Amino acid sequence: MHAWSLGLLKLYYVLKPKRVAIMHANIRRAFPDLTVEEMEAFGKEVYGETAKTVAELVLLYHNRLDIDTVIINKEEAIQKLKALNENAPNGIIYIMAHYGNWELLVQFMAKSGFPLVGVVKEGRNSLIEQKILAPFRRKFGNSSVGHTSSMITIAKALRAKKSVTLAIDQVVQPPNGVVVDFFGHATAATKAIAVLKRKYDPLVVPVFLTRVGRQQFRADIHEPIEVAFEEGLTEKERIVEMTQQYYQVIEKQIRQAPQQWLWFYNRWKEIKFEK
Repeated sequence: MHAWSLGLLKLYYVLKPKRVAIMHANIRRAFPDLTVEEMEAFGKEVYGETAKTVAELVLLYHNRLDIDTVIINKEEAIQKLKALNENAPNGIIYIMAHYGNWELLVQFMAKSGFPLVGVVKEGRNSLIEQKILAPFRRKFGNSSVGHTSSMITIAKALRAKKSVTLAIDQVVQPPNGVVVDFFGHATAATKAIAVLKRKYDPLVVPVFLTRVGRQQFRADIHEPIEVAFEEGLTEKERIVEMTQQYYQVIEKQIRQAPQQWLWFYNRWKEIKFEK
C-alpha cells in the first residue's frame, strides 16, 4: 500500500469524526456481538482496505497496474463471462456492491472484451467528474450514465443486448425503493433491478472483486439469479421478493471479507414511506 493513501485515510479518520461514527454504528448494527475494542480494530481495517483501493486505482489511472496480472482467476472469470454473454438474448444486469475493488472489476471486464454501461452517482465536483472520473471509466470501453437518467439508458442498452452494471448497496427511498432485510435490519433498496427483470427479462448476475493479497484479486462471478415465486403474490410483492434475494447475495459476499465493504455511509437511514 502506498504510504500517502494510508496517510490520507488516517487524516480522514481524524477530520471526519461524524463519518467514522456512522461507520462504527453500521459495524455494531451488523455485528452486535463485537466488543468496543474489536469494533474499533474492525474500523481501522476498513479504512486500511479503502486506502489500498484508492492506491490501486491511482496506479491503474497512470498505467502502473497491470489488470492482466492481478486477477488470480482471470481465465476462469473470462470463460464465465463469455458463457453468460452467449446465453443472454435480453442483455445482462451485473449487480455489485461497494466491496473489494469494484472500480477495478468493471475495468477488468471491459478490458477482457465485456464492456458495460455503468450507472454511477454523479460527484459534486463537475470538473473532477468530467476531467478525471469519466475518462477513467471509459479507459477500456465502458460508458456511464447518471442515476437521474439511468432507467431510459438501461432499457435501451438491454434492448440492444448490452450489459449494464449497478452497485445496489445504496439507500433508495420509496417509491423508487422497497424495504428489505440487510444484516438483520430493514433498509430501503432500489427496486430498479427487479422492475427491469420483470419487464425485459435480462440475466441478473452478481459480480464482485475480492482482494486476496497485495494487488491480487479474485473475480467472483455468480450464477444468474432466477427467483421462484409462491402462488398468489401481487406484482409489488414479487418486486420485494426479488430485491430481497439480490440483497441476500450481496450480504453473503460481504460477510466473506467484511473489512472490504465501505461501511462509511449510512446504509440504514430512516425509511421514508409513501403517504
